[in-house]
Amino acid sequence: MMVYNNYLLEIQPLLKKACTISKHMKKPIRIGLPLWQKVLQTVSKEKQFSRPATSDDLKRIIKSLNDQGAEYLLIGGYALYTYGYHRATDDIDLLLPRGADKAKPVIKALLILEDRQSANLDPAWFDEGDTIRLADEVVVDLMFTACGETFESLRSCMKQIHIDGIPVKTLTLEGLLKTKQTVREKDLMDRQILEYAIDQSKRNE
Repeated sequence: MMVYNNYLLEIQPLLKKACTISKHMKKPIRIGLPLWQKVLQTVSKEKQFSRPATSDDLKRIIKSLNDQGAEYLLIGGYALYTYGYHRATDDIDLLLPRGADKAKPVIKALLILEDRQSANLDPAWFDEGDTIRLADEVVVDLMFTACGETFESLRSCMKQIHIDGIPVKTLTLEGLLKTKQTVREKDLMDRQILEYAIDQSKRNE
């Protein structure tokens, strides 16, 4: 028990630091059990920062994913944006199917970003299912679960929406609501938006 407690004391500062810097580090970081190892590998003396993602970034990334035939679902704040609901968000959240064989088109698509950080992604990570935070010129979160839901479990909720002529693979309002069942304040706000949108949709039927 003493060894275990000492181990926790040693990695706790690393985990705390990860929460602070992983969003802005110009290196991919995998959020999972081996997080402390990834922190050791990604912390550098000179920290470079990503800027907030814009709607133009979203369209550029989605178009590239489509061009490469990547399987993805847009979730998070920018998924709300596709429905016309604007919520402040700094990054782009993608829900992906697990499997190393699914990695290549995603990695290739994200090479359009300025710093080409997706070249550092290990396809094996797509098998393991930990969230990957890709901090390039903007931050893209590659997720394999969202509130216990997966790409496969949400397949029946998939929906395509067009933004400026670009097809975006996302979820129905009900599907997005399933990905927001946490106690985080921003998820609570998103649930309220989604529940309102679902209610309005039913009223208009």
